[in-house]
Amino acid sequence: MNIYVSLFLLYLLSLIPLFLARVTLLLLYHFRNLTTVEIILSFLMGLRIDIITLNTFLGLFIFLLAIPSKKIQKKWFRGTVVTLWYLVLVVIIIFSFGDVFYFGFVNRHVTKEVVALQNDIHYIIKYEMFGRYLPYTLITFLLLAIYYIPFLKIALKPVKLPEKFATRSLYTILLLAFIIIGIRGKITGRPFQIVDAFFDNKASTGNLALNGFYTFYRTSFFKENEQKRSYRHIDEAIKYVREKLKSERTEFISEKYPLERRFTSFTSVITGSSHRKYNVIIILLESFCAKYIDSFNDGVGAKFHVTPNFDKLASEGISFTNFYANGVRSLDGILAIFTGLVRPFGFDYIGFGLELSNMSYIGRIAKANGYKTIAMQSSKRDSFKIGSTAKMAGFDQVYGAEDMKKTGDEQGYPTFGIWDRYMYDLMIKKINETGEPFLAFGFTSATHSPFKSPGKKWEKYPHNDNSVLGYLNTLYYADWAIGHFIREAKKYPWFKRTIFFFVADHAIPLSDKPLRKMGFNIKDRPLEFMRIPLIIYAPYLLKPQKITFTASQVDIFPTILDLLKFKTPFATISNSLFDKPAERFALNLNGYLYTLVTDHGYVQFDQRSIYNKYGEFDFPLLINLDKSLSYLFTTNRIYP
Repeated sequence: MNIYVSLFLLYLLSLIPLFLARVTLLLLYHFRNLTTVEIILSFLMGLRIDIITLNTFLGLFIFLLAIPSKKIQKKWFRGTVVTLWYLVLVVIIIFSFGDVFYFGFVNRHVTKEVVALQNDIHYIIKYEMFGRYLPYTLITFLLLAIYYIPFLKIALKPVKLPEKFATRSLYTILLLAFIIIGIRGKITGRPFQIVDAFFDNKASTGNLALNGFYTFYRTSFFKENEQKRSYRHIDEAIKYVREKLKSERTEFISEKYPLERRFTSFTSVITGSSHRKYNVIIILLESFCAKYIDSFNDGVGAKFHVTPNFDKLASEGISFTNFYANGVRSLDGILAIFTGLVRPFGFDYIGFGLELSNMSYIGRIAKANGYKTIAMQSSKRDSFKIGSTAKMAGFDQVYGAEDMKKTGDEQGYPTFGIWDRYMYDLMIKKINETGEPFLAFGFTSATHSPFKSPGKKWEKYPHNDNSVLGYLNTLYYADWAIGHFIREAKKYPWFKRTIFFFVADHAIPLSDKPLRKMGFNIKDRPLEFMRIPLIIYAPYLLKPQKITFTASQVDIFPTILDLLKFKTPFATISNSLFDKPAERFALNLNGYLYTLVTDHGYVQFDQRSIYNKYGEFDFPLLINLDKSLSYLFTTNRIYP
């Protein structure tokens, strides 16, 4: 038998069980919302994921069995390698079929949370595998033993090698390329991630494509330490959180999904228009710190004069001066905007595993209410999987820097992608092409460190790519681009019917030493590491005002539903900014450090003890939020 034919047969035999696991998943569970074409596409995506899985864990064995040398390819050698191959495959098979049954309990694939079962593993083996499921265990072992036979037969057959050295070398290079590309899942760009499996707006397509072993190992290799929690008294914890979330105009509608709510009535804050379907544009501003924005930095003791356009919008719109980020990374901000949720400590980011739990997404809800959805970023589409995450969140049109062309006088390019102006130009173009009503999302990048100068005309301070001075110059440019965006948008009829949300993804820690050397007398306010601006701007619909109560990014989701009068159920740990909840609070996760802010004070908790505190604070709320969120994510009870 030709050596490469034998490899192909071994690989095909390895793919078959994963294919059968996916067929079983399709037959057992509810994928009725998928068309025949979508099922076929899911299986093709599943084949891609299975190849990634096999190449990652069997790549070494594939290479060993392909070494073009008769001295090496002896029966004992091939038999040993194939046996090891099969033992690894057995683990993958057991995990994948076990995941099929696990899927029935929580309606998603297994992730690293099964590590939490390690203390109960003896119980599972004794009372489950060799207890009530003993017949299935014995049948499984028997089938696996029988399935080993064709592997061994192929391994023990003598193999033929190509006679020519050049031919052997070419095949070896091609095989190595197949192994490497297979592990990455793609030829260029960032390697394939879980979120890429959700290739359209239906969660079912991604769930059908994925296999449990892949989702487990992809979510197991994370950088944060796993937080060990006790879920004793979880019902009391959830009840406590619900009491704090209770508001005048929403009602809880489910016990199985404790966060699920709907509006019973809507805000009347919109004035001067009888139009029923308003548009929404959300602009997520990279690293916009409230501290350096003059209209938001009362108490800082310095004015920097780099945000005239933003300050004008603040005076004409509704500005929130005690507004906070829910994390310190862009993905935390995106999670908050798209879902109204905060990632619990020890859990993966959205786009890297968290999306395996069902959540309510702003794009999906907008689509369900007849809205067109557009998302774009001035960095590349694949950056941090934001493009794939936006698709999963219900945005039909997704664009990145690849779709934007630089035509102006900015010099060079920012650290990521393209200058903000071109994203705004593309957004206006796509809105005009798509029509109303629409929900649009844009994520800028000009103010990302290191702070590349867009040109001398925007250098208000001596430029330094790595200091606060460079940051202020990029902020000056980003502000100019916002002014350009608003001026262009005003040219079109939809502007009068559109509500703009300008909010930062997170703040950024910078040393003020260069500014102090220039004579700035800067006072450090507490919590500046998480304080960001929010402006809701709709000059034809909303009266200007300044709001000082505590709020955070997660409040934007229900606020949009409130303004647009959507009756669709949602699940967040937040409330509309125009509602009256029992408690206003902001929760921020920074590595291992939680910060909870209320109108009465704040507390910081480092997973062991209170790290810092000020005023009156609700420590039980922090602990119960963490416990409830982690439990509901783990058991997939956030949203149906």
